[in-house]
Amino acid sequence: MRYLRMLSNSMAAAALATSYVIALVLHLNPSLPLHPSRLAPLLATVGLYYVFHLTVIAYILLVVRQLLAREVVSPAWLSVDVLTWMSAIAAAAGATLMWRNLIAFSLVLDPNTATALLTSTMVLSATALLCLVAAILRRQVPDARRILGVRQAPLTADQGRAPRQTACIAFDDLAGDRHGVCSNVSVRSLT
Repeated sequence: MRYLRMLSNSMAAAALATSYVIALVLHLNPSLPLHPSRLAPLLATVGLYYVFHLTVIAYILLVVRQLLAREVVSPAWLSVDVLTWMSAIAAAAGATLMWRNLIAFSLVLDPNTATALLTSTMVLSATALLCLVAAILRRQVPDARRILGVRQAPLTADQGRAPRQTACIAFDDLAGDRHGVCSNVSVRSLT
């Protein structure tokens, strides 16, 4: 079951990284209309290509992480810890990709496109930095879950039944409610 959970985390990280690639394609081709029916072929070709290949890369990274870990951890179906690290990597890669394209095509890009691409690069760089800080806080500081205000809590069904394939973000007990929106289900906290 651990490897299926790693696959679901890999797919979520790959979808995020693919959205950065799609944004780059749209930045570099400002004449493409943003109507959903016109974007469907782009998503069906470029989107599926990158989702598949980036899922494989993310899965390999998670398997290597499991092989090199001191203790084997089974992540949740959508693990906040895993996705925070993967989001930092994806945002840094997206910012690098956008920056390299901005440098490579700077002579042929119109000023509006170059400005939009530069702004996107800065936003993705800031996103990567924030995700990295959040990931480090979650790992190094025991009370980081309270500092960040969220806690990961996988939902499980009764014993003998398969776990629910969803993750719940439970807010810490600011008002005495230990499980926030998840109080009506069985919650096993990972803190």
